Amino acid sequence: MWKSIRRGWLIRSILPTVLVLIVFLRADSAFYAPTRGHPIPPIASTHRVDEIRIPVEQERISAWVLEPLVEEASGTVVFCHGNAGNLENHVGFVDFLPEFGYRVLLFDYRGYGDSSPRTPTRKSTLADTHAALAFVESRWGKPFLMGHSLGACLAIVAAGEAPQSTRAVVASAPFTAYRAEARAALRGNPITWLFAWPLSFAISGGHDPIDFVARISPTPLLLIHCEKDEIVPSRMSRELHAAARDPKNLLILKAGGHNDDWSALGEVYTRTVIEFLGKSR
Repeated sequence: MWKSIRRGWLIRSILPTVLVLIVFLRADSAFYAPTRGHPIPPIASTHRVDEIRIPVEQERISAWVLEPLVEEASGTVVFCHGNAGNLENHVGFVDFLPEFGYRVLLFDYRGYGDSSPRTPTRKSTLADTHAALAFVESRWGKPFLMGHSLGACLAIVAAGEAPQSTRAVVASAPFTAYRAEARAALRGNPITWLFAWPLSFAISGGHDPIDFVARISPTPLLLIHCEKDEIVPSRMSRELHAAARDPKNLLILKAGGHNDDWSALGEVYTRTVIEFLGKSR
């Protein structure tokens, strides 16, 4: 009997500890939801799509170049996509740009799509972003840098680490910090809201956009967020804007949600981006 009681007590004592350790060891991976496989390039009337590979740390990242059908491009935009899927799921955020003469390079982080297989991390996705920037600069000159969601955070940090490497930065729906976004997500769930604060510390610190956004100056920065974003609170872009230095711009859209692309966000969004890029050339 006493053995059974002791065994039961040990299980009840050890199991929560094991679960907490699992959460802490794997918490950062919650920010990455890659889809493996070869993305199928889209067919468009305003541009062609070239598939390329970019070397990074003895591995590779797979990328598409949306090449506008003009004699000379207005510039090149490097696009960092969000945390889920692969290139196929994110091209809709930037395929309006070639119509205005901009070349776009969008890439899959290692672990996504047809890039080298590995577990994505904060360090590896940031290294991939720098590799894409260096590739573009060596081939077409200094690029613009654009990102959405997780990609917007990577864009802010990469530009903050090397502000002279980009002409301008467009960050759509970024969060301020990885732990802050974890808290926001946990508070949005009725089961986990009570434990949002302590559980968020399972997320590691470091390379948070709020710590790098001021370093982007004097490179121009445009922050964009939907007021009713259901995943990343729009207040986070306001906080980033407050922490940034001039030149900086903030567009809060009354309509739209987190994963809406340019076709859903409409003319205000596209016009703002194109005018910002034009002024930053």
